[in-house]
Amino acid sequence: MWRNYTFYCSTSIAYLFALLLLAGCEFDPEEPVPGYLYIKEAHMRTIRGQGAPTHLIKDVWVIIDSVGEHGIYPVGGRIPVIANGPKKVDLFPGIRVNGVKNESIIYEPYEPIFLQHDFTPGQVDTIVLRFSYTSRAKFPLIEDFESSVNWVSLDTNKQAIQKWATVPSTNRLYGGQTGRITLVADSVRFKAALVNGKWIPSDAFTNKKVYMEVDVKSADAQMALGFQIKDGSQYFKTLNAFILPDSIGAWRKFYFDFTTVLKPGANKYFRVLFFASLDTAVFKQADIFVDNLKIVTY
Repeated sequence: MWRNYTFYCSTSIAYLFALLLLAGCEFDPEEPVPGYLYIKEAHMRTIRGQGAPTHLIKDVWVIIDSVGEHGIYPVGGRIPVIANGPKKVDLFPGIRVNGVKNESIIYEPYEPIFLQHDFTPGQVDTIVLRFSYTSRAKFPLIEDFESSVNWVSLDTNKQAIQKWATVPSTNRLYGGQTGRITLVADSVRFKAALVNGKWIPSDAFTNKKVYMEVDVKSADAQMALGFQIKDGSQYFKTLNAFILPDSIGAWRKFYFDFTTVLKPGANKYFRVLFFASLDTAVFKQADIFVDNLKIVTY
C-alpha cells in the first residue's frame, strides 16, 4: 500500500512539474538575436610632428548610444549589439601600460572613434579602425634615430661609446635608421648607459599625463629606461621601466606611464636614460634595437 501511494504521489508531482514547465515556456519571451561588428584590424595614422604610426592597440572599449560601458572587445573579435537599426557606437583604444599584459586601459592620447552603425539581427558587419592622436596630445620628445648626434654615453668604459650606433633599418616599416646597442662580454656583466642629449624643461609636463612610447627588439639582453634629472646644480638618475628580452627576438611596442616621475619644478630638466646589461655567464654578445621613442603628454 505504501509503495503504491509513493508511486502515485511521485507520478502526480512529475506531471504537475511538467505542466508548469510547459506553461513557463509558453510565456517566456523569444531570445533576442544580436547584430555584430567584427573588428578586423586596428591601425594608427600620424601627421607631421607626431612620429611614426607604430602602435599596440589590442582591444577597444565600447559604449553604445552613450549609455554606460558596453564592454571591452579584442581586435579580431566581434561586438554583439541587440538592435535592429542605427546605433551610436563609441570606440576607445585599449593598450597595455608598463608591460602589464592582462590589464587594458584606455590610451588617452589616442582619439576615440565615434560612428553610427545600422545593425541587423544575426548579421556580422566588418570594420577596420583607424586611430590617430588627439589634438590635445603634445610631444616634448620624438626620437626616430635617423641621426646619432642626440645620444651620448654615460659609461666610463670607452668601449661603450663605440658600441652605440644608428644602423640602417632593414626590417622596420618606418624610417631608414634604428638605434642599436651592442653588448660584448668581458670579465663582468657588461653594462652600458646612454642618454639623449636633449634636455626637456619640466614645465612641459605641468598638470598633464605623461607617457613614453618606444619600440624595442632584444632576444638576449635586458634594458631599463628612466631619466637623468638636472635640478638646479644637482644631477640625479632614475630608472623606472624595465624590458626583459624576448626569446623570439621580434619588435615589441611599449607604453610607460611616467606621470609621477616627471614632476615639474623651477630650474628642473629631464633627459631620457637607457641602461642595458648582458648576463655574460649566459651570452657572449647581444644587440638591443630601439626605435620610434616618444614622450607624449595629454
